Amino acid sequence: MSDDSDITSAVQYGGKNIDVKLAEMNPEMVDEAISVAIDALTKFDVEQDVAEYIKKMSHGSPWHCIIGHYFGSYVSHEKDSFIYFHVDNTAVLLFKSGVVVR
Repeated sequence: MSDDSDITSAVQYGGKNIDVKLAEMNPEMVDEAISVAIDALTKFDVEQDVAEYIKKMSHGSPWHCIIGHYFGSYVSHEKDSFIYFHVDNTAVLLFKSGVVVR
């Protein structure tokens, strides 16, 4: 689905319209992020619950997730650990930053 590019890529995935705006991660991680986001958006109605689920399923504390319909962002992230995409009309920003907290 991604080749570590910043080119928008719109596709159907799991019955949803997926529009990858920017992906700086390997294709397997892109597919995993999209699959987890679709699962979360199916299970939960509250955006905070969706974001929490995606964060937990994305290997924990160094990962951050922002979900919404309208938001701006400017974040720092680790190399090869960033994706910004839309699932239908919901934006998903997922990135890894910081140290692991135990």
